[in-house]
Amino acid sequence: MENIEIPRRSKICAKNSEEFTPGSLYVSLLEKTKSGAFERFDYCTNCWDETIEKENKIFWRSQVPPKKEKKQENLTLIAKAFSFLENFQKNPKVEDQIQAFFFAELLARYKHLKRCQEIEDDNMKSKLVYEDPTDGRVFMIEKVDVSALTKEEIEKIKMDDERASG
Repeated sequence: MENIEIPRRSKICAKNSEEFTPGSLYVSLLEKTKSGAFERFDYCTNCWDETIEKENKIFWRSQVPPKKEKKQENLTLIAKAFSFLENFQKNPKVEDQIQAFFFAELLARYKHLKRCQEIEDDNMKSKLVYEDPTDGRVFMIEKVDVSALTKEEIEKIKMDDERASG
């Protein structure tokens, strides 16, 4: 079976460069290139209806999905993670190091923090520098070798509402 790669939807109409917004209807058109690959063109419905020859073409209609609202529980987790990191930054404790690393990585994964750089401190330990892009706060967290963690250490990482909220 042949694997066909189809490019992602464009953010703008191929004809009039109008931006697709959440809820916008659009039509995607695939055209085969000389090399045999497919090129994708996305059109707003007005441009599609006006000018595109539809016969013997591969196309489909779709709609840009609405922006997902963040779940309240995720917002609570994000707030708790920030609170934990702020407290850890002010009063670092060795026993909280692993959890601080995981919270920082969680926030980076969900783009609430940006991992900027990895540096070595005077003791030759790797530290990761994270920045909050909304307000410029910076957190420096010691890098944890996840592969070296024991089952007990991993169990300890699990979110405890009282510890996480400080």
